[in-house]
Amino acid sequence: NKLEDQIRNSTKFLSAPISGIASYRIDGLETELTTTDFNKYTSEYLRGLKLKTGQVIATSGEAGKVIDNFTYYIATTMNSEEAIKAKIGDKIKIRLSTNDEMKAEIIHINEENNDRVFILKVDRLIEKLINYRKISFDVIWSSDSGLKVTNKAIVKDENGLSYVVRTKSGYLKKMLVKIVNSNEN
Repeated sequence: NKLEDQIRNSTKFLSAPISGIASYRIDGLETELTTTDFNKYTSEYLRGLKLKTGQVIATSGEAGKVIDNFTYYIATTMNSEEAIKAKIGDKIKIRLSTNDEMKAEIIHINEENNDRVFILKVDRLIEKLINYRKISFDVIWSSDSGLKVTNKAIVKDENGLSYVVRTKSGYLKKMLVKIVNSNEN
């Protein structure tokens, strides 16, 4: 009874101002990497953090934090042709090293000489990233879905419509197709 009373008296209850995920992974950057001013995130600033890709944040026994489990932000530097054309509000996909894909929205762009720093807003798969400060990922600027058909099978009629001829139960039937993307094959 004495031990239970001692435990009960030494327990301190805290209430968080937001709901989210309780994390005890603390690296000291919690006050530095905030969402109050995205303008400070430049290539030089991000390199200056000296973070290692895929390094797991150490667990603290003395401190904790509440992470918003609905929205998080990723800062990345890019200079590809698509990145140069991108604008705020564009929707893209991100593929993690685990091959999980998620949608992201460009919410801020910092212009630099040869690079652009993008702030991406993401609302999925936080449980896959909660242990890391720096990750590796692919940006998918556009994607198409459909059936792959060889160019030799596609026929154009006099109206400019594209179709393939399908054989079903011995009968030939023209099936209209929409060509979304193509290459030499």
